[in-house]
Amino acid sequence: MAGAGCRAAVNVTSHTAAAGASWRESTGGGGREHAIRADVADESEIAAMFVEAERALGTIVGLVNNAGMSTSGPVNKADPSRELQMVRTNAEAVVDLCAQVIPGMVDRGRGAVLNVASTAAFQPVPVQAAYGASKAFVLPYGYALPPELKRS
Repeated sequence: MAGAGCRAAVNVTSHTAAAGASWRESTGGGGREHAIRADVADESEIAAMFVEAERALGTIVGLVNNAGMSTSGPVNKADPSRELQMVRTNAEAVVDLCAQVIPGMVDRGRGAVLNVASTAAFQPVPVQAAYGASKAFVLPYGYALPPELKRS
């Protein structure tokens, strides 16, 4: 995106310096980039991330929800805290991220949101039951937004 002249913020949960370096390498074309470290499963970090993005780059006009994590193994051996962290990252964060930016987009009369799920959203995924379910959440949520916002 930055290579096409856009201003782009990228959020990562680790290796921020490496992420920033890779974005800088691909920013020809007059765009600007800004790497931000935030855990999207944490509401306060999401809010701070958007404040930082707008401070560095200006008004947010687009959002790509592509965060995700996965666990693997039978549910009877799963670590409940890791499973819940995954659901917060893969499903709850989508709602929170959209709730943070969509009101401003509606007020300005423009904006775009792309919610990325997974092929795991389309079928049961043995040894990744919670992962498939958390990604399946993204589909109906995302499909509901355009008709909901059409008259906004």
